[in-house]
Amino acid sequence: MNHNKGYCEETAALEKFYIDLADTAKKHGFLLNYFRAEAPPCDEEGNPLPLHELLRIYGDLPKDWRWRYAVFLESDEHIKRILRELIEKGYQIRFNFMAPDAILGNVVVKVNGKWFAIGECRKSSDIILHDARGELLLEYGDIDVIRLWPPFYVLANIKRMETRIQNEINVKEG
Repeated sequence: MNHNKGYCEETAALEKFYIDLADTAKKHGFLLNYFRAEAPPCDEEGNPLPLHELLRIYGDLPKDWRWRYAVFLESDEHIKRILRELIEKGYQIRFNFMAPDAILGNVVVKVNGKWFAIGECRKSSDIILHDARGELLLEYGDIDVIRLWPPFYVLANIKRMETRIQNEINVKEG
């Protein structure tokens, strides 16, 4: 019974993380609507931009703003900026790889003492070097965030999303 209570607390903590993620995204011009899977552009106060403003900025108006949601959740540039701000707010977020030479990994966040996978990442380039004694050294290039998973997926699969840190890299370094 305590085990289930723990996941209730973890679910609430992850929900708070996703709310903070949306609030931070709003500051950067993305009004994330997880329920409708949309992210229309917004102004500094978080209000959706009016039609005339959208036409001025983007020219042709897309018929569906769902592409903005996908652009946000799958854009390395936007996601890293938001994740770094969330780290400054006190969240522990890392890139986690199962082995030092692994190329694919997970974006993980620590809530209530447990690590949960919330997305996917990839080392964009690996350079493998050997030292004078023949020991393997590994240098990696940038780490790209492939995507953050939508909160409904993570929360619905919370037991499977719990993970252990293996070979972590700080988001600020990646």
